[in-house]
Amino acid sequence: MALGGKIKDFKLDEVKAGTTAENLHAAVKGETYEKETMYPDFLKQAKSDGAKEAIRTLLYAQKAEAEHAKLYQEALDNLSPPADAPIYVCKVCGYTTTRLPERNCVSCREPASQYVRID
Repeated sequence: MALGGKIKDFKLDEVKAGTTAENLHAAVKGETYEKETMYPDFLKQAKSDGAKEAIRTLLYAQKAEAEHAKLYQEALDNLSPPADAPIYVCKVCGYTTTRLPERNCVSCREPASQYVRID
């Protein structure tokens, strides 16, 4: 499809809300798919195109998806009692963790000051 093209017969998948456990399981599955299938496919194309900035961005995203899957799995494994650990997100690349890095983001290497705490 060329830029400015039209998408024909576009249909969104139905979204089904379930229990917290079902929703977390679906989230782990989705993040794992993105980490193991979707981003590797995108990276293959970006490498073929020689798109260095896209490659860097996709690698950041892939690392973030891996951490998201891990956090969702931890939440699923610890549904009760609720976890009281803080969540930190890198404003540059989206890497998400429960431990603030000492110096630099483990994904994009920006200073730890780029993290925000989510309460």
